[in-house]
Amino acid sequence: MTNADWAIYNHSCQTMPELLGDSIDLIVTSPPYWIQPNDSLMEPALLRETHGGTPQSYESLLELLTSCFAEAFRVLKPGGHAAINVASTREKGVLRPLPADLTIRLLNLGFQLKEELIWRRWRAYDRRAGTLIQKPYPGYYFPNKNHEWLLIFQKPGPGIYEGRTLQEREASRLQTGPLYVFEIASSVWNILPIPPASKEIHPCPFPDELPARLIELYSYKDDLVLDPFTGSGTTGKAAHHLGRRFVGYEINPEFIPLATERKSQPLIRQRHSAYYKTIR
Repeated sequence: MTNADWAIYNHSCQTMPELLGDSIDLIVTSPPYWIQPNDSLMEPALLRETHGGTPQSYESLLELLTSCFAEAFRVLKPGGHAAINVASTREKGVLRPLPADLTIRLLNLGFQLKEELIWRRWRAYDRRAGTLIQKPYPGYYFPNKNHEWLLIFQKPGPGIYEGRTLQEREASRLQTGPLYVFEIASSVWNILPIPPASKEIHPCPFPDELPARLIELYSYKDDLVLDPFTGSGTTGKAAHHLGRRFVGYEINPEFIPLATERKSQPLIRQRHSAYYKTIR
């Protein structure tokens, strides 16, 4: 599905021939996490096509993501940013530090790590800590998983504000009120996750607020935003409402009509800090 300001291509982001080199202003994405093949909660279509099933090892996941982000590096403008939402995963019960390992891979591709943020999934639905309640003994502690990483990479080049006219800067002026002071200015963002019931349309959606913040902070109006793992289209929806152009890649054809439909739905913003009342 394509038009002048919005396009989603139905194939793998390992090759993006529709995009010229140095043509993308900002990448905002959340790549698929690898999980055990018999876990029905999520089996990303991208991984099914490439491997005939989910990757058989954590290393194969890293190789796949490295291939995708090598192509992303090609199309990103010098000075442009790539904001990646990612979390650690498990392989046969062993915790694998995907954010750290992916960072090393992207640095080797030529990216520079500019910032690292924590998304605290405020009121996240996780019950791992209940094990200790049932078995209150040392060794039974499994904390609830309520955080993910937001890794901000930059392709070497000039600042994105350079060469902008005063009119362009003013059109994208950021608000610096209480939400910024008490929430966005911190390296830990407290954002409500998507409720479990909403995961019926996509197994791992993220809230509108997450890409919306990143798009506002790292792009200007009329810039071109890329999501190489489009899914249900949250990044595209945010880009559309914030006056940016959007291009995405999604290998599952069932998600493309959904992403297109969601573009016209209201953008749900979080207009308060989770802890604002206690720290005001």
